[in-house]
Amino acid sequence: MEMKKSERRIALVVRYQEIRDIRAKEELVEDMQSEIKAYAFRLKSHLNNCVDYDEVLSDCYLGFLNAIDRFDENRRVKFETYAYRKMEWAILDGIRERNPGIRQASELERKLGQLLYDHHSYD
Repeated sequence: MEMKKSERRIALVVRYQEIRDIRAKEELVEDMQSEIKAYAFRLKSHLNNCVDYDEVLSDCYLGFLNAIDRFDENRRVKFETYAYRKMEWAILDGIRERNPGIRQASELERKLGQLLYDHHSYD
């Protein structure tokens, strides 16, 4: 019997966390690359022009890599759900870092927060 996609991803995360198998991490990134790019594009399309797509995409990858490092399979949450949350927080952190003290940053955070709330209310 073949593993479900989400089970396979969790197995790769665990393999990376337990023995630091870089190939497992690379496989996860490759496996979710199109989903990460699509998610970054979707979020960018709801933000104004002062946020660059490449920056949003970079933040998504940073959040995704952090998710691989910090995921706990015992918490009974899907890896993908956890990874998307980590990507969202990384985007918010990126906006704050790149726009310190700019009022527009808080407006972007509010917009992104509402978008994420709307997105997760359908999950």
